[in-house]
Amino acid sequence: MIQYREKNKSVEDLLEQAPQIKNLCRQYGAIFIVNDHPDLAKEVDANGLHLGQNDQDIVKARIMFPDKIIGLSATNLAEAIQHLQQSVKLKPDHPESHEKLAKAFQSQGNLDEAVKSCLGQTIANWELILVDDASTDDTLQRMEHYRNSDTRITIARHRTNLKLPAALNTGFALARGELLTWTSDDNVFRQSALEEMTSFLNFNPGVDLVYTDHSIIDSNGLEMQQIKVGRPEELGLSNCLGACFMYRRALMETVGEYRSDMFLVEDYDYWLRCALTVRLAPLHRDLYLRREHDQSLSSLHPERVQKQTRKVLLTNLPNMGRAHRTMRAFANIQLAKLDLARKDNPTSRRRLLNALQTNPFRAMGQLPSLISQGLLGPLAAGAFNPLYRNLKALRR
Repeated sequence: MIQYREKNKSVEDLLEQAPQIKNLCRQYGAIFIVNDHPDLAKEVDANGLHLGQNDQDIVKARIMFPDKIIGLSATNLAEAIQHLQQSVKLKPDHPESHEKLAKAFQSQGNLDEAVKSCLGQTIANWELILVDDASTDDTLQRMEHYRNSDTRITIARHRTNLKLPAALNTGFALARGELLTWTSDDNVFRQSALEEMTSFLNFNPGVDLVYTDHSIIDSNGLEMQQIKVGRPEELGLSNCLGACFMYRRALMETVGEYRSDMFLVEDYDYWLRCALTVRLAPLHRDLYLRREHDQSLSSLHPERVQKQTRKVLLTNLPNMGRAHRTMRAFANIQLAKLDLARKDNPTSRRRLLNALQTNPFRAMGQLPSLISQGLLGPLAAGAFNPLYRNLKALRR
């Protein structure tokens, strides 16, 4: 264990030296404790804080650091026991710390509902990082209102509008929790969302990311449709993971940041990268409300979304090896649809053949709908129908 005890250095020197020592401790597996400076301990994400008799009250320190080591100087055994009892009483029922990240730009009135859905969770051991992506309305002022009323809330702000991928990376760079999620200012968590996803991960230590069913709401908050999420391999066909999820910090450290060049489909790209690296699992519980309206990014930029979706699939397709044959087959089918929309019929047919060669039984299940919709054209339909009949006979 290393305790960093510097009472006479300037703030600039502390901020320069402490992160270097923290990195060395992480490299060699040592615990890093900051003495006397709660703000510095929080800034560098130290493993713990040690307080002197005249420093911050231990009760406030435990609220500020619910999942960290807290030390306090004591002059005798009775005093030490008293401080220990205070700390134990404050220990949270759920030892996992949760990081919730909410991104907002010109939130148009939905920010309050989104934040309140975080505040109303059935577990209280979480931190909410609000990222303002250079809004020009009153979004920042509303965020400050929530931060001033709850010590678990912090704010990060971009001086220029950097878009969602950068906002996510900004927020997660500040994250301290072991379990992570994010939401947009349009959407709402159901009250038990964090608790249920946490329990699932606790009971399934081999799962790195859990994702859940959700409901679609309109601009007035009325529920219109329930969405049941698909299996991980179906990510090849679409972004079937949905809008409600939780993953471990280790996943973030393995997969890396959200890609800025994947704006509009940054989550789809991230889930594909996750599915090719770690284990994902669905939880069929409706724990989230996703708002659909004509001012959403996907509604305003449908052609660009389609172009970016194609880019995501082409980027991740080479990494879909033998262990991901079904996903690769589905990705080729989805690319075939997108190529057909671009009037590139030869490439579309080649991708369909690739899908059939990669995983014929799973791929052929998609062909009848393509043919019935006229997406392949008469020539393609004529070519694929005999193959489909033969595969179907083999399957029986």
